[in-house]
Amino acid sequence: MRGARATFDWLLFDLDGTLLTPSRALHVDNVAVLRGLMDAGLTVSLATGRPPRAAWPYVEAVGANGPIICFNGGAVCDPVTEARLHSATLEKAAALDALTRAAARGLHANVYVGDDICVAESNAIARQSEQKDGVAQTVVGPLVPFVQMLEPALTKVLFIASPDEVRALASDIRQGPYGASVGLVHSEPDYLELLPPGVHKAAGAAAIEARTGLSLSRAVAFGDNLNDLELLRAAGHGVAMGNAHQELRAVADAVIGAHDGPAIAHYLNTAFVVEDGALRFR
Repeated sequence: MRGARATFDWLLFDLDGTLLTPSRALHVDNVAVLRGLMDAGLTVSLATGRPPRAAWPYVEAVGANGPIICFNGGAVCDPVTEARLHSATLEKAAALDALTRAAARGLHANVYVGDDICVAESNAIARQSEQKDGVAQTVVGPLVPFVQMLEPALTKVLFIASPDEVRALASDIRQGPYGASVGLVHSEPDYLELLPPGVHKAAGAAAIEARTGLSLSRAVAFGDNLNDLELLRAAGHGVAMGNAHQELRAVADAVIGAHDGPAIAHYLNTAFVVEDGALRFR
Protein backbone atom coordinates (compact mmCIF):
# COMPACT_ATOMS: atom_id res chain seq x y z
CA MET A 1 0.00 0.00 0.00
CA ARG A 2 3.04 2.31 -0.08
CA GLY A 3 2.30 5.67 -1.68
CA ALA A 4 -1.49 5.22 -1.54
CA ARG A 5 -3.74 8.25 -1.25
CA ALA A 6 -6.09 8.98 1.65
CA THR A 7 -8.67 11.65 2.43
CA PHE A 8 -6.94 11.98 5.79
CA ASP A 9 -3.16 11.69 5.75
CA TRP A 10 -2.11 12.86 9.23
CA LEU A 11 -2.81 10.99 12.48
CA LEU A 12 -2.21 12.67 15.86
CA PHE A 13 -2.26 10.74 19.12
CA ASP A 14 -2.32 11.83 22.72
CA LEU A 15 -0.28 9.46 24.90
CA ASP A 16 -1.57 9.02 28.48
CA GLY A 17 -5.12 7.71 28.50
CA THR A 18 -5.13 7.33 24.70
CA LEU A 19 -2.28 5.52 22.97
CA LEU A 20 -0.90 4.24 26.28
CA THR A 21 -2.62 1.56 28.33
CA PRO A 22 -3.26 2.10 32.07
CA SER A 23 0.20 0.58 32.72
CA ARG A 24 1.68 3.15 30.29
CA ALA A 25 2.51 0.54 27.66
CA LEU A 26 1.84 0.52 23.92
CA HIS A 27 -0.56 -2.17 22.73
CA VAL A 28 1.20 -4.28 20.11
CA ASP A 29 -1.84 -4.25 17.77
CA ASN A 30 -2.04 -0.47 17.82
CA VAL A 31 1.65 -0.13 16.99
CA ALA A 32 1.39 -2.65 14.14
CA VAL A 33 -1.50 -0.78 12.52
CA LEU A 34 0.23 2.59 12.85
CA ARG A 35 3.37 1.25 11.23
CA GLY A 36 1.31 -0.21 8.39
CA LEU A 37 -0.39 3.13 7.80
CA MET A 38 2.95 4.94 7.81
CA ASP A 39 4.19 2.43 5.21
CA ALA A 40 1.10 3.35 3.19
CA GLY A 41 2.14 7.01 3.19
CA LEU A 42 0.41 8.48 6.24
CA THR A 43 2.12 10.69 8.82
CA VAL A 44 1.89 9.85 12.53
CA SER A 45 2.56 12.47 15.21
CA LEU A 46 2.31 12.22 18.98
CA ALA A 47 0.72 15.15 20.83
CA THR A 48 1.31 15.05 24.57
CA GLY A 49 1.63 17.15 27.67
CA ARG A 50 4.83 15.29 28.50
CA PRO A 51 8.26 16.88 28.07
CA PRO A 52 10.33 15.54 25.17
CA ARG A 53 12.44 13.23 27.35
CA ALA A 54 9.28 11.57 28.70
CA ALA A 55 7.75 11.24 25.24
CA TRP A 56 10.74 9.97 23.28
CA PRO A 57 10.67 6.29 24.29
CA TYR A 58 7.18 6.12 22.76
CA VAL A 59 8.19 8.11 19.67
CA GLU A 60 10.87 5.51 19.02
CA ALA A 61 8.67 2.52 19.87
CA VAL A 62 5.94 3.68 17.47
CA GLY A 63 8.43 4.88 14.86
CA ALA A 64 6.45 8.12 14.55
CA ASN A 65 7.43 9.94 11.37
CA GLY A 66 5.76 13.32 11.97
CA PRO A 67 6.77 16.25 14.21
CA ILE A 68 6.06 15.64 17.90
CA ILE A 69 3.98 18.02 20.03
CA CYS A 70 5.15 18.20 23.66
CA PHE A 71 4.19 20.30 26.69
CA ASN A 72 0.59 20.45 25.36
CA GLY A 73 1.77 22.57 22.43
CA GLY A 74 4.58 24.42 24.18
CA ALA A 75 7.15 22.68 21.98
CA VAL A 76 7.28 20.92 18.62
CA CYS A 77 10.21 18.57 17.98
CA ASP A 78 11.69 16.82 14.97
CA PRO A 79 10.97 13.07 15.29
CA VAL A 80 14.50 12.09 14.21
CA THR A 81 16.87 14.71 15.61
CA GLU A 82 14.67 15.82 18.54
CA ALA A 83 15.53 19.42 17.60
CA ARG A 84 13.00 22.06 18.68
CA LEU A 85 11.07 23.32 15.66
CA HIS A 86 8.83 25.57 17.74
CA SER A 87 8.68 26.60 21.39
CA ALA A 88 6.82 28.91 23.73
CA THR A 89 7.78 30.12 27.20
CA LEU A 90 5.90 31.11 30.32
CA GLU A 91 6.28 34.59 31.78
CA LYS A 92 8.21 34.36 35.05
CA ALA A 93 5.91 36.77 36.89
CA ALA A 94 2.86 34.69 35.97
CA ALA A 95 4.58 31.50 37.15
CA LEU A 96 5.61 33.14 40.43
CA ASP A 97 2.10 34.36 41.08
CA ALA A 98 0.62 30.89 40.53
CA LEU A 99 3.35 29.16 42.55
CA THR A 100 2.81 31.57 45.45
CA ARG A 101 -0.91 30.81 45.45
CA ALA A 102 -0.25 27.08 45.30
CA ALA A 103 2.32 27.23 48.11
CA ALA A 104 -0.18 29.04 50.33
CA ARG A 105 -2.49 26.06 49.82
CA GLY A 106 0.30 23.52 50.40
CA LEU A 107 -0.01 22.08 46.87
CA HIS A 108 2.65 20.23 44.93
CA ALA A 109 4.11 21.66 41.72
CA ASN A 110 6.44 20.49 38.94
CA VAL A 111 8.34 23.32 37.25
CA TYR A 112 9.55 22.57 33.71
CA VAL A 113 12.76 24.35 32.76
CA GLY A 114 14.12 23.30 29.39
CA ASP A 115 14.17 19.50 29.57
CA ASP A 116 14.38 19.43 33.37
CA ILE A 117 11.52 18.79 35.79
CA CYS A 118 12.15 20.64 39.06
CA VAL A 119 10.37 19.95 42.36
CA ALA A 120 10.66 21.34 45.87
CA GLU A 121 11.10 17.94 47.51
CA SER A 122 10.95 14.25 46.67
CA ASN A 123 7.61 13.54 48.32
CA ALA A 124 5.07 10.85 47.44
CA ILE A 125 3.40 13.01 44.77
CA ALA A 126 6.74 13.85 43.16
CA ARG A 127 7.82 10.22 43.12
CA GLN A 128 4.54 9.11 41.56
CA SER A 129 4.88 11.82 38.88
CA GLU A 130 8.52 10.83 38.29
CA GLN A 131 7.53 7.20 37.83
CA LYS A 132 4.77 8.12 35.39
CA ASP A 133 7.05 10.25 33.22
CA GLY A 134 10.00 7.92 33.47
CA VAL A 135 12.26 10.97 33.86
CA ALA A 136 14.36 11.79 36.91
CA GLN A 137 13.32 15.01 38.65
CA THR A 138 15.63 17.64 40.13
CA VAL A 139 15.01 18.64 43.75
CA VAL A 140 15.64 22.38 44.10
CA GLY A 141 13.99 23.35 47.39
CA PRO A 142 11.20 25.95 47.69
CA LEU A 143 10.02 26.77 44.20
CA VAL A 144 9.24 30.48 44.53
CA PRO A 145 12.82 31.55 45.35
CA PHE A 146 14.13 29.03 42.81
CA VAL A 147 12.06 30.56 40.02
CA GLN A 148 12.91 34.09 41.18
CA MET A 149 16.59 33.38 40.57
CA LEU A 150 16.00 31.40 37.38
CA GLU A 151 17.57 32.59 34.13
CA PRO A 152 16.33 29.99 31.59
CA ALA A 153 12.72 30.37 30.54
CA LEU A 154 9.99 28.13 31.96
CA THR A 155 7.93 25.97 29.64
CA LYS A 156 5.08 25.18 32.02
CA VAL A 157 4.11 24.50 35.64
CA LEU A 158 2.11 21.43 36.63
CA PHE A 159 0.16 21.45 39.90
CA ILE A 160 -0.87 18.06 41.31
CA ALA A 161 -3.51 17.76 44.02
CA SER A 162 -7.04 16.46 44.50
CA PRO A 163 -9.59 17.46 41.82
CA ASP A 164 -11.28 19.88 44.24
CA GLU A 165 -7.96 21.47 45.18
CA VAL A 166 -6.77 22.01 41.61
CA ARG A 167 -10.17 23.43 40.61
CA ALA A 168 -9.99 25.89 43.50
CA LEU A 169 -6.43 26.85 42.55
CA ALA A 170 -7.47 27.40 38.92
CA SER A 171 -10.23 29.74 40.07
CA ASP A 172 -7.77 31.60 42.30
CA ILE A 173 -5.25 32.02 39.46
CA ARG A 174 -7.93 33.21 37.02
CA GLN A 175 -8.98 35.93 39.46
CA GLY A 176 -5.39 37.11 39.88
CA PRO A 177 -3.42 39.66 37.85
CA TYR A 178 -2.24 37.08 35.28
CA GLY A 179 -5.45 35.10 34.99
CA ALA A 180 -6.26 36.42 31.53
CA SER A 181 -2.72 36.04 30.18
CA VAL A 182 -1.95 32.38 30.88
CA GLY A 183 -3.35 29.06 29.74
CA LEU A 184 -4.93 26.76 32.33
CA VAL A 185 -5.99 23.21 31.55
CA HIS A 186 -6.95 20.14 33.57
CA SER A 187 -5.02 17.43 31.71
CA GLU A 188 -6.10 14.87 34.32
CA PRO A 189 -8.60 15.17 37.19
CA ASP A 190 -5.76 15.87 39.65
CA TYR A 191 -3.56 17.90 37.25
CA LEU A 192 -3.69 21.63 36.57
CA GLU A 193 -1.25 22.90 33.94
CA LEU A 194 -0.14 26.53 33.73
CA LEU A 195 0.87 27.26 30.12
CA PRO A 196 1.99 30.25 28.06
CA PRO A 197 -0.89 32.21 26.53
CA GLY A 198 -2.41 30.63 23.44
CA VAL A 199 -0.62 27.32 23.98
CA HIS A 200 -2.55 24.11 23.40
CA LYS A 201 -2.16 21.06 21.19
CA ALA A 202 -4.02 22.62 18.25
CA ALA A 203 -1.60 25.57 18.36
CA GLY A 204 1.28 23.08 18.26
CA ALA A 205 -0.33 21.39 15.27
CA ALA A 206 -0.73 24.78 13.59
CA ALA A 207 3.02 25.36 14.04
CA ILE A 208 3.59 22.05 12.24
CA GLU A 209 1.24 23.14 9.44
CA ALA A 210 3.34 26.27 8.96
CA ARG A 211 6.48 24.18 8.40
CA THR A 212 5.16 21.22 6.42
CA GLY A 213 2.55 20.21 3.88
CA LEU A 214 0.42 18.71 6.65
CA SER A 215 -3.00 20.17 7.39
CA LEU A 216 -5.33 19.81 10.35
CA SER A 217 -8.22 19.66 7.91
CA ARG A 218 -6.76 16.32 6.75
CA ALA A 219 -5.93 15.09 10.25
CA VAL A 220 -7.50 12.44 12.47
CA ALA A 221 -6.80 13.25 16.13
CA PHE A 222 -7.24 10.92 19.10
CA GLY A 223 -7.52 11.99 22.75
CA ASP A 224 -9.08 11.42 26.14
CA ASN A 225 -8.91 14.56 28.27
CA LEU A 226 -9.51 18.29 28.35
CA ASN A 227 -6.01 19.11 27.09
CA ASP A 228 -7.08 17.39 23.84
CA LEU A 229 -10.19 19.52 23.39
CA GLU A 230 -8.80 22.16 21.01
CA LEU A 231 -7.02 19.52 18.95
CA LEU A 232 -10.12 17.39 18.40
CA ARG A 233 -12.14 20.50 17.54
CA ALA A 234 -9.55 21.67 14.99
CA ALA A 235 -8.86 18.31 13.36
CA GLY A 236 -10.74 17.19 10.29
CA HIS A 237 -11.90 14.16 12.32
CA GLY A 238 -11.75 13.90 16.12
CA VAL A 239 -11.81 10.58 17.96
CA ALA A 240 -12.41 10.27 21.71
CA MET A 241 -11.46 7.19 23.66
CA GLY A 242 -14.14 5.29 25.56
CA ASN A 243 -12.53 6.48 28.80
CA ALA A 244 -12.54 10.13 27.64
CA HIS A 245 -13.84 13.11 29.58
CA GLN A 246 -17.48 13.79 28.72
CA GLU A 247 -16.66 17.23 27.26
CA LEU A 248 -14.28 15.59 24.82
CA ARG A 249 -16.79 12.91 23.91
CA ALA A 250 -19.30 15.65 23.16
CA VAL A 251 -17.11 17.32 20.51
CA ALA A 252 -15.71 14.14 18.96
CA ASP A 253 -16.79 12.81 15.58
CA ALA A 254 -16.39 9.27 16.91
CA VAL A 255 -16.07 7.58 20.30
CA ILE A 256 -14.23 4.26 20.36
CA GLY A 257 -13.19 1.73 22.99
CA ALA A 258 -11.07 2.44 26.05
CA HIS A 259 -7.28 2.71 26.12
CA ASP A 260 -6.76 -0.65 27.84
CA GLY A 261 -6.86 -2.63 24.58
CA PRO A 262 -6.52 -2.45 20.78
CA ALA A 263 -9.43 -0.02 20.26
CA ILE A 264 -7.30 2.30 18.11
CA ALA A 265 -6.19 -0.58 15.88
CA HIS A 266 -9.77 -1.80 15.45
CA TYR A 267 -10.99 1.68 14.58
CA LEU A 268 -8.23 2.41 12.08
CA ASN A 269 -8.62 -0.97 10.41
CA THR A 270 -12.28 -0.14 9.84
CA ALA A 271 -11.83 3.54 8.98
CA PHE A 272 -9.07 3.13 6.38
CA VAL A 273 -9.83 0.84 3.46
CA VAL A 274 -8.21 0.14 0.11
CA GLU A 275 -10.44 1.09 -2.81
CA ASP A 276 -9.19 0.97 -6.42
CA GLY A 277 -5.64 0.62 -5.18
CA ALA A 278 -5.86 3.71 -2.96
CA LEU A 279 -6.08 3.99 0.82
CA ARG A 280 -9.21 5.93 1.76
CA PHE A 281 -10.97 6.99 4.92
CA ARG A 282 -14.62 6.13 5.28
